[in-house]
Amino acid sequence: DRYLHGWVHHRFLTASNPSFQLTARARQFSSFILIVGVLGGPDKFHPKDAIVLQNKDEIMIPLLLNELPTAKEFKDAIASLSPAQQRFAKSYRSMQLESSVFGICIVQVKPQLEALLGLPPGALTKEVKLTQDLMLLFSEYQIPSDLLSFDGEIDEDAVPTSDGTQTLSSRGGGTLITRAEKIKQVREQTKSVLDVIKEEKQQQLDEMEDMAKMNIAKQFAEAAERVEIVEAHHPQLLTLGRMPDGHFSSSNAFDGSGVTRGGGRRRPQAAALQVASSSGKMNSMMSIREQRANRPGDNRPIAMSQESMMTKESSNGADDTNSPPMDGAPIDAPGGVTSEGSSALDFTMIPKQLDLQFDKHDDDNSLRSTIVKTNTPWSRTRQVGLLSKPATSILNREEIRTEKNKAFDLLDALSRSGSLAINSAELHVVIGTTHCFENDVMGAVVQDNINPIEKAEKTLLMVSSVIHGGETPPTRMLRNSTDRVRLAAMFPSLLEARGVE
Repeated sequence: DRYLHGWVHHRFLTASNPSFQLTARARQFSSFILIVGVLGGPDKFHPKDAIVLQNKDEIMIPLLLNELPTAKEFKDAIASLSPAQQRFAKSYRSMQLESSVFGICIVQVKPQLEALLGLPPGALTKEVKLTQDLMLLFSEYQIPSDLLSFDGEIDEDAVPTSDGTQTLSSRGGGTLITRAEKIKQVREQTKSVLDVIKEEKQQQLDEMEDMAKMNIAKQFAEAAERVEIVEAHHPQLLTLGRMPDGHFSSSNAFDGSGVTRGGGRRRPQAAALQVASSSGKMNSMMSIREQRANRPGDNRPIAMSQESMMTKESSNGADDTNSPPMDGAPIDAPGGVTSEGSSALDFTMIPKQLDLQFDKHDDDNSLRSTIVKTNTPWSRTRQVGLLSKPATSILNREEIRTEKNKAFDLLDALSRSGSLAINSAELHVVIGTTHCFENDVMGAVVQDNINPIEKAEKTLLMVSSVIHGGETPPTRMLRNSTDRVRLAAMFPSLLEARGVE
């Protein structure tokens, strides 16, 4: 479905420039892809930005308005140029007018999922968890749709039996699979893929844990080797603070501050021991070694150290597994997104028709075609969980680019890389026009002796007559006959040719 919208902005001289933004919001357990861009022809849409909205996501996109010179100002500016320069200026203005066609495309995800997976329309309406799992597989893991789609044949002429357990073909082709069985098959295949992903994650965690244990064992082996070196070259250091039972005394151990825990001053041998240790904790290492020598079957001190160090290694390893998002394919590819039917109305010609209408009927030279563009940063409000509160975050250029890549990865999966038509989509085309007054409201009424409301009515009539194809007379757009007679008397050049009906 395609919709054409005409938007008129009234701007007075002393009024501050207002800010405009595009706001979109998704309901709970629903999702859609929002794509903004410009039209490149009767059947082409060039996307610029895109984002996936789901589960109460709300996005606010700031808009920029670029006003073009009026038709009469443009004619006056190129009047003194050579014919070749005038042709170039007219071509450039024509391209500017074509680029002013702002487009908003909305792709509904759930109906497209049903078409992609071979399910009948409305099959996923009540399958909330299955839909969420499918969204996760397509958007986060880029799983091919062939692994999840229904494999059986689809008979459009099939009718349900009286018991509802099976479906018979009206053409006599035998028993077909019911809707519930189709959904069940897709659900089982989705669960199978999720189980594979879960096993892969667990295998990676196990590998990280083994690597952490190997690193810990290596560190202990190196520390034990250092202790043996100290025993061989400085045996007197190991007798320092040793108790009669062979263990080190906690009261005579050094705490690293230069003073023993018993209150005495630190001896020079203690400093030599600290230098010999790479970790600065040789006392505890030698204590563990002595305990292992006296109690061969007791590994509790080492196990405790391994657990603490392994936790640290696992946390560091988890951060390393978060790889940066991959950049998607260029979205501004030649040709853009092509719609069905080449005989569609060319919306890029609407600004040119408006420009001709303004040149003919805009006596005040105050109507300007306006180019609408998106700006940064974006503001997104997202509710992570059902029990959590919505949180607002700011999306900069890099984050917007990441969201665009995610949206087009999902769109690529939903369309099978362009081989499957997207039927559940809407394209909203916005044609912008700015009505510029040379004074403020009071100055226009008192000094210029004009009625801004009547000027605004004339502008709306001109824009609406072009938006509706030029076939509907402007008088037909007025509700009552009193307004028709009144406006025909004030703007005869606009309404007299059509006639007051």
